[in-house]
Amino acid sequence: MRHLTSALLGLLTLVSGCTAVAPLSVIGDQCDKASDCEAPLICALGRCRRECEATRDCALGLRCIQLPPPETAGVCQLPDETACDAPSDCQEPLVCAEPGGCLLPCDGSNPCIAGESCGAGGICETVPGSTLCVYDSDCAYPLICDRDQSCVIECTRGATDCAVGLVCVQDGAAVCEDGPCMCRIPCDPADPAACPAGTECTPCGEGLDCSESETDHYCERPAAGG
Repeated sequence: MRHLTSALLGLLTLVSGCTAVAPLSVIGDQCDKASDCEAPLICALGRCRRECEATRDCALGLRCIQLPPPETAGVCQLPDETACDAPSDCQEPLVCAEPGGCLLPCDGSNPCIAGESCGAGGICETVPGSTLCVYDSDCAYPLICDRDQSCVIECTRGATDCAVGLVCVQDGAAVCEDGPCMCRIPCDPADPAACPAGTECTPCGEGLDCSESETDHYCERPAAGG
């Protein structure tokens, strides 16, 4: 389809005498500069990506990669970077950090997320005995790891899968339609004691299905540094 579009643009150029404007690149496409990408994507590590501050800003299963200095932003992994078998599977400067996929090597400027430590070769490794999860495999079946690194029940049938007092909400923001639903504690933001210790009352992102919660808020562990 992209080749067909380019051909049509070339034909229009010949007919009209106008200068053809190449279509902007979409997420995952190769790029050289930010203006090559569709807004709000940015060009980072040679490809168009979404910006992020933490993994919870990315689609479920994708991690937030902190760009090396002097950059201060982070970008979400791309779907084809979530798994790798060898260093050649990853585009430099990313390294193969199975099971995390293609990631930047960890160091002082790119620390591992909570529940991990920086191991040999600059690869983040799950800390044994950590109460936080990083991957679904860190949780006892049938629990899954959500974006605030808690093992939760995936609710495929709505609230009927959840314990009494919990609601079924979709995790994520703009990409919520891609994420599984999880059982969460509903809360009232006006009540400071509404959530257990270590969590805060969080509003549901745009498009999230929190119809079972009167307040459209749920309890979640705050982002690191937030």
